[in-house]
Amino acid sequence: MDALEHTDPNKLRELLDAVLLIGSDLSLTTLLGKVLESAKSLTGARYAALGVLDRTQHHLEQFMTTGLDPETKGAIGELPTGQGVLGLLITDQRPIRLSDISAHPLSAGFPENHPPMKSFIGVPVLCNKKAFGNIYLTDKEDGSDFNDQDEAIVLAVAKAAGIAIENSLLLTEANEYSLTKERERIARDLHDEVIQRLFAVGLSMQGIIKLVDDERVRSRLYDLVDQLDSTIKQIRTTIFALDNEAPATSKTGVRHRLLSLVNEYQGNTDCEVSLSLSGAIDTVVNERHAEEALAFLREALSNAVRHSKCNHIDVEVTIKDNHVLTLSVTDDGTGLVNSHSTGKGISNMQRRAREIGGTLTFEHPRDKGLRVRLEIPIKL
Repeated sequence: MDALEHTDPNKLRELLDAVLLIGSDLSLTTLLGKVLESAKSLTGARYAALGVLDRTQHHLEQFMTTGLDPETKGAIGELPTGQGVLGLLITDQRPIRLSDISAHPLSAGFPENHPPMKSFIGVPVLCNKKAFGNIYLTDKEDGSDFNDQDEAIVLAVAKAAGIAIENSLLLTEANEYSLTKERERIARDLHDEVIQRLFAVGLSMQGIIKLVDDERVRSRLYDLVDQLDSTIKQIRTTIFALDNEAPATSKTGVRHRLLSLVNEYQGNTDCEVSLSLSGAIDTVVNERHAEEALAFLREALSNAVRHSKCNHIDVEVTIKDNHVLTLSVTDDGTGLVNSHSTGKGISNMQRRAREIGGTLTFEHPRDKGLRVRLEIPIKL
């Protein structure tokens, strides 16, 4: 940093402003953009880039640039991953300065449509002494080479950036932790309070039914009890979803995969899709049956979304007596019509059901709509 002692005071003030600017916004994407612009402006570079390392610390997974217009960036094509001279800072985290980048033994040249670049400086960005990425600058606007002062300035920017990036990552981690705790609290409250209250209401209603003589009222009360039961199942599914949304964890259970598939369709259609899970699904269902269940559900949802013109789809997955897996997809659309009753989707579901010894049925549960049900025998 000795080179900074002889730096123009105006340049030092500009550097200080840049350091303060870098630390003023903890949004990581915004922060990286500020780092890039600061390094480019302070050194007078024509082009600047910031490469972010992947988890292996061997390649670049993100490459941000400034100085290139959108048309040029589009014409260049794929972004660098850390080959050639750019890879030097990955294997040896020390600043590097070159008068002519193409003259270096590791130079891999430039891709087609890439603007010519000659002078080069690269500086690592460290977070808590661990490599986060690298700042790359090329070609000063005045045509001169990068000097000691430029290197000292970029090192100062990189050091400030490392601290700010670490703070941003810690803030993100803290926010994720807070969200996880909040999800856990909501799930606990739903389980301990809401479900128990609904159970109590359901039991009370069942007791009242015995005292009612009017058949229409009794029928209506039975419907309400069924709706309560459905609501309880839906809340249990919500609790499961909350418990499985924690970040940075790998979830491969059958329940989670079913939920992910339903969420995928919910996010890609205007039709409302709900999921109810009941029974020891993760314990009883093996991998083969899980794959078949997911394939059936994907096909059934696809058919309902594309053909039925429905507003709502109910998905129920249950384990009965620990030896029958039942999947039911019910929509409120046009029902099974001839135009697609023998289509490829239906044929695929019928074939899969036969191959696993399952039973596939089609029902019209109400005036309109369709229920597709698959029952798979589970051998324990």
